[in-house]
Amino acid sequence: MSRLVYILLLLATVLVSACESDANISIRVSPQTVVYAFAEIGNECEINAYQSVSYTDKDQYRPLAKGTKVRLNVNLNTQYEAVLDGASTKVKFNGLDLTPNTYFSVEVEKSDGESTYASSRIPPSPNVFMVGTDTTLIDGSEYIACTLRLLDSGHGDHFYQLIARDKWNNVVNDVIYSDIFFEEAKANMLTETNSYGLFTNSGYIGRLMILHCYIPVKNVPENFALELYQQTYEHYCYLQSIAVHEAYILLPVFSQNGLYTNVYNGIGLVSGVNKWRLDFSNE
Repeated sequence: MSRLVYILLLLATVLVSACESDANISIRVSPQTVVYAFAEIGNECEINAYQSVSYTDKDQYRPLAKGTKVRLNVNLNTQYEAVLDGASTKVKFNGLDLTPNTYFSVEVEKSDGESTYASSRIPPSPNVFMVGTDTTLIDGSEYIACTLRLLDSGHGDHFYQLIARDKWNNVVNDVIYSDIFFEEAKANMLTETNSYGLFTNSGYIGRLMILHCYIPVKNVPENFALELYQQTYEHYCYLQSIAVHEAYILLPVFSQNGLYTNVYNGIGLVSGVNKWRLDFSNE
C-alpha cells in the first residue's frame, strides 16, 4: 500500500470518528430570563417574564421562582410592583397614564438579587389623514386595494408597520405590499413571517407617503381592519432580527448571534407602541 493511500485512509478514519463523536455531544445551554412588555396608548401594560433556553419552543418556557419581583416605572416617578407566585408568567398593571413620549422601564428582580431590566417610550401617533379602498384583479384573483396617505412628522427616523386583520383580529396572510417603502425594509431579511408591512421614513422625513396594500378578498369575506403602527427603533430591529432567524431551522437557542434585544441581563423586548386603526365592512 502506498504512503498516499495510507494517509488518505487514516484521514477518512479520523473524519468518521469525529462525526460519530459530534453526534453524541449533548449541548447544554443555561436558561435566561425572558421579558416581553408592550405598552400602548391607554391605561394598561402586560409584562411577560419567565425563563427559557429558546425563544421558539413554548414547551421550554418555565416560570420564574416564587418571590420574583416585577416592577414598572412610568416617567421615572411612578412605580408599580407585583410579586410572582412561582406558577404565573404574566403581570398586568392597569390605571396607567400612557401618552405619546411617556418613558417607562421594566425590572425583574429575582430572589437572589439578580435583576433584568429594559426601558422604552410611547412613540407619537401615526398621522393618517386619508384612506381609500377599491377592488381589483391580480393574476385572476380579487383583491381589496387599500391606499393610505401618511404624513411623516419630520423629526428624525420613524418606524412603521401596516397590518391587515380579519374579523377575529388575526393578521391576514398573503397581503401584497407593493411600495418601495416596504421593499427597502425587507432588503436585509430572508423571510417576512414577523415583518408584514414593515417600513421606515427613510428618504421621506417630513414628507407625504402614499401607501398601497392589496388584501385577498377570500381571506376577509366579511369585516376587516387596517392598522398602522408607529413603533420604536428597538421594536423595528427586533422584528427584523426575528424574521432573519426564522429563515433557519436550527436556531432555537439564545447563544446564536443576531437576535436583537434591548433587555439587559436577559433577552426579549420592552417597547412602546402607538397605532391607528380603521375598520371596514366587506359585506
